[in-house]
Amino acid sequence: MRMGGSFGVALVLCAIFLVHPVQTEVVASLVGRSDLLATLLALLALDMSLAGSVPAPALGPALFLVFSLSLLAKESTVGLFVILPACWAARAFWQGERSTSEILRRAALLAIPLGLAIVGNLVLRQAVLGDLLVTDTAKIDEGASGFFASRWRALAFVSLYFQKLVWPHPLLPDYLTGVVPRQGPGLHLRAVTSLLLLSISLAWPVRTLRRSRRLSRAQLGVLLFWIAVAPVSNLVLPIGTPFGERLLYFPMIFLLLASLDLPLWRPVGRGQWGKVPRFWPAWLLLIAALGLASARRIPEWRDNRRLFRAAVRDCPGNYYSQVTWGSLLLHEGRPEDRERARRAFLAATRASPDESAAWTALGRMAIAEGDLEAAREFLEKAHERAEEDELEIATLNLARTYRALGAFAQFESLLVPAAQAHPEALLLQRELGGYWLERGRDREALRIFEGALANAPRDKALWRQVIRLLLRTGQEQKARERLEASPPGTLNYPFRLQLEREGFVLPGAPGLSAPDRLDRGSDEVFDSL
Repeated sequence: MRMGGSFGVALVLCAIFLVHPVQTEVVASLVGRSDLLATLLALLALDMSLAGSVPAPALGPALFLVFSLSLLAKESTVGLFVILPACWAARAFWQGERSTSEILRRAALLAIPLGLAIVGNLVLRQAVLGDLLVTDTAKIDEGASGFFASRWRALAFVSLYFQKLVWPHPLLPDYLTGVVPRQGPGLHLRAVTSLLLLSISLAWPVRTLRRSRRLSRAQLGVLLFWIAVAPVSNLVLPIGTPFGERLLYFPMIFLLLASLDLPLWRPVGRGQWGKVPRFWPAWLLLIAALGLASARRIPEWRDNRRLFRAAVRDCPGNYYSQVTWGSLLLHEGRPEDRERARRAFLAATRASPDESAAWTALGRMAIAEGDLEAAREFLEKAHERAEEDELEIATLNLARTYRALGAFAQFESLLVPAAQAHPEALLLQRELGGYWLERGRDREALRIFEGALANAPRDKALWRQVIRLLLRTGQEQKARERLEASPPGTLNYPFRLQLEREGFVLPGAPGLSAPDRLDRGSDEVFDSL
């Protein structure tokens, strides 16, 4: 900003940051504006730290305030704790007017208010969120609405201007309110752009260093950035800027470099430092404008319903926004919301037809309404699109629909190969075993349940099913051996009564000699599937 062209470059890059296709959340959501607000605050902090050749005493409180606000806007700016002192020291070394010990001492003094700001930030994070490492996606459960309500009350002591800035999305993935889907060209563009910029930014100084052993200030700034961001990336700690998805913040890197007076095309003489105007008032105006624009949306963060409704309103074409909104409406259970939920899930299928969750939700809604044919259509699509970790549930949902429709041939052609391919999938094994029992094929059911028992040796319900089927197939001795090998509590009172009703008696079986030892109060009723 102090050299003639850097401020203009920074403004151009800032404009690109607003509109380029890699980071469209900036103009689409509160989350994106917090990115830009953090960038602007970081620029202001850098401008202040480089304002003079010696850190002024009054700079400490000002840096503490600005750095604290940048942390509230975006936790990844914690890297400034390293960047600011390092860049001040780099400039001092370049000017060559002080000894190494004095430069390091003054750089350490510059780091003190930054360290205090980080400590205060973590204390506030613990007080407000209850955990220093809260980065999970918000789950729609019984406590979610209460969490948002308590979060609102806990933040009541913070001024209106900054209430929304306290971790605006540790509970939400960036793509929830963004317009770039998780899969498809959007992610591909992010990945390619990120890797390209990463390669260029590192190859440039490394190539120069190998040739001349001397780096320009711009090249030094690039390396300093990576030194600063690595300790707070998710490669080391589960907090800060993960390299995986946050590499899309490369515009922030170049904005920072532009603010450091690191000329990319022409040198600046030592006598030129401080001779060009300072532009910190412009940064303050931009910060105020963005902050006030975001503060208008504070009420949307008071509960799940307002939050996810706003996400759908801002980005109606976003898959995750629609799925989350529809799931919330179903969870709340209001009859008048069922049609809204259906529309949300249908919108999600249009936004990302290759994802299975929305198709599954539509299928379950159709089952609840008794429309099994529609449920079959939806669940078949969900099964075709299911990921590996979704396949068991998708197969089970579709198989049960076939069974309810009486389409037994389709049921068997789907479930039998799936159960054989995944013997560890107990839900599929139970479903198939129960089906063979229903069809009177006890030996096939026994084979299925014995295979399942090998993968779940502590499952008492499976032990009971195997013992019962051994008795039904005339293998009384083997049933007695199985009973003796079963976990304690397998032969409880309900199971004994069931065996007696079916005409089976196990004389001398453990636990039968003393009726008072039977668990007559057990509520673990045998499930015959």
